Amino acid sequence: MVTYGDVFAVGFAPDGRVLTGSGDQTARVWRASDGATLHILEEHESSVKCIAASPDNATVATGCCEIMGSDQAVRLWRLADGALLRTCVGPAACMGCGCLCLAFTPDSRYVVSGYQSSKMRVWRADDGKKVREWEVRC
Repeated sequence: MVTYGDVFAVGFAPDGRVLTGSGDQTARVWRASDGATLHILEEHESSVKCIAASPDNATVATGCCEIMGSDQAVRLWRLADGALLRTCVGPAACMGCGCLCLAFTPDSRYVVSGYQSSKMRVWRADDGKKVREWEVRC
């Protein structure tokens, strides 16, 4: 496995493929058995800081975060071939307040994203529409 930039996010798909997000503005899907690159996901505008696979093994979600970046979109990709399915975009939380974490619901219908601005958003995976947003204060 060779990446071009710092690796910020790692994960596994349910079928065992390895997922990475990097400082070179890409995410990658790798075959775990031999480290071969299967797909390079390249539509990001800043470092990919989080990545998650859906429990149904159909979709990968990626999120970006950069100190001076404005890319706060959550992107959904088809795991089978690496095709970009949709881009989930809400109003900007603040400059540089990108996506830090992602998770799918157990039924794979929704993706939740967390941001540096203390906001959380829930997106429908089938159409990328924002369902809910709230602020978390500790």
